[in-house]
Amino acid sequence: MNNGSRHLRGAWQAYWLNELAQVDAHLNPKQIRVQGFDGHSGAVREMHVLDNENSFVSASRDKTVKLWSIRSQGDGSQRSTPQWTYSQHRRPVLGATYLPARQRVASCDPQTLHLWDPFIGAADAQVELGSISVMAAVPAPCPYLFCGSSEPSLRLVDTRIGAAVCTWKGALAVLDLRTGTVRAAWKAHEAEVRQVAALDDASLVTCSVEPSLTVWETADGAARTTLRGSEPGAVFSSTKLKPECFKGVLSSMALLSANRLLLLGSDQGSIRLIY
Repeated sequence: MNNGSRHLRGAWQAYWLNELAQVDAHLNPKQIRVQGFDGHSGAVREMHVLDNENSFVSASRDKTVKLWSIRSQGDGSQRSTPQWTYSQHRRPVLGATYLPARQRVASCDPQTLHLWDPFIGAADAQVELGSISVMAAVPAPCPYLFCGSSEPSLRLVDTRIGAAVCTWKGALAVLDLRTGTVRAAWKAHEAEVRQVAALDDASLVTCSVEPSLTVWETADGAARTTLRGSEPGAVFSSTKLKPECFKGVLSSMALLSANRLLLLGSDQGSIRLIY
């Protein structure tokens, strides 16, 4: 039996030789494609990599969420099909995330939050929450999910009962999950806040459609620094994607931090894994 497809060649071979040699300890994309994922017919809005970095889910404007497997094999030209497709959304899907405490995927469209099991392909619950624009799962063992909107408001959803248990109003807030009280709140950006991530216990970073990135002090809401790509002398760099690596308009991105790989989603529905 010919088992040549199980052997590393081309781009995957170059990737692992680079990793084993530890040529570069920092993330430095060389724009070499190692795997492609085809199946969406609309723009990819968000991708979430599962903890083991062997699989990920993608949310798209084609009203579906797909589960994919990442396989280190072949020469990098492989085009993969989804392991499973969740198709119960009636509107374009805006986001998807994984809940480690319950081993469920949460996905949202502009009106509804869906909870489902990606391993057996079964739906758990659908929650009508109104406007939803961003989600974030609370780390295990907490079964809670934050859902933000452009109103602006923030809801804390208990995924065990499929209902919102708390709601806060305001542009940006730091909450104490033990008591449900607001420790600090402030207006972060003039435009809609699209993403929030905690850097450590004392700071967080926000991304806006303005576009800009701002690092904040959580104690008092003071801005530590703001990054804008259009400003001269910016302290970060940008790289144009090569056509042979990625085609279309970049609509989403996810990092596989342990393997130093990047997932790139396009407005045409294609997804590429590069190093």
